[in-house]
Amino acid sequence: MTRADSFRTGVAGAAAWAALALASQGAAQPIRAVGQVLALRPEATSAVLILRRDGHRVAAHPFDLLYAGDSVTVEADGASVDVFDVGSRSARRIRRADGVYALAGGAPGGASEAYVDYFRRGFAALFNTPRKPLPVETEARGQATAPPLRADSLLPEGRQFMPRGSTDLAVFWRGGAAAVTLSGRAGRGEPASAPGPLASATLRLEPLREGLRITVGAKALVWTVEVADPADIPVPPWAAGRPPGSDPERLVRAAWLLREGPATWRLFAVSEIATLSRGNYAADRLWQAIRAGDFETPAIPGGGSQDDRFTASEK
Repeated sequence: MTRADSFRTGVAGAAAWAALALASQGAAQPIRAVGQVLALRPEATSAVLILRRDGHRVAAHPFDLLYAGDSVTVEADGASVDVFDVGSRSARRIRRADGVYALAGGAPGGASEAYVDYFRRGFAALFNTPRKPLPVETEARGQATAPPLRADSLLPEGRQFMPRGSTDLAVFWRGGAAAVTLSGRAGRGEPASAPGPLASATLRLEPLREGLRITVGAKALVWTVEVADPADIPVPPWAAGRPPGSDPERLVRAAWLLREGPATWRLFAVSEIATLSRGNYAADRLWQAIRAGDFETPAIPGGGSQDDRFTASEK
């Protein structure tokens, strides 16, 4: 199954999602999910069940979120369900012969209602609208000209802050795959890129103690990283005095930084999302949306707009 298949939805599906979100607190909390029902076959089948952690058995519907401890089973021949499981970082088709399928994702932890509400109002659309399909690289005749490397507007070149002790870094750009070099004591890394409008690199560092320079290609793109105290990481105004205490809250802070926070903390925000994507369903969706060039979300009521996201003040 292709990534485009995984994200394909329709008007009826979006309406179903809205009803679920209003009817169930859990359906409105993708930051606490570890997977999601993508599609049923046949579409109207009632033979696919979600076995909730608390023992309840409920009929599955497209876009149902799945939480730590949930499992899925198919009770009729000829029926199947496609499930995305963040633990395996992939979608899987489950049939009756597969028995009970338990999701591998670990418990993402709790989050305060302020964090949950911000994420639901600003980013829930990423879970019920089609993603832009990533093009497939194919072999072509003749000489191909590689496009020039350039920074994406979400992560412009220049000065960035990372907290002291950071061990993970993620960066992305436009123009195709290229080598990534880190100056200073952090060493070197190579990009783990995918076909599509953006290439990306995720790198493991020694605990960050001093500034470094990130170079993509032959000095085509450069970011200068300065080390900051972890206590200086900006937090949303509605979370003042309550820094993130769990992975879901870290994710919401990172999403807020990209949307409304200081532009000089976007490298940190992207790195947080990429790191959390290894075990958090909502982070995985955001990271894929960023890499697909699809991080376009509506303005949050009372918050920053799509335009001022790119004019945030410096630290």
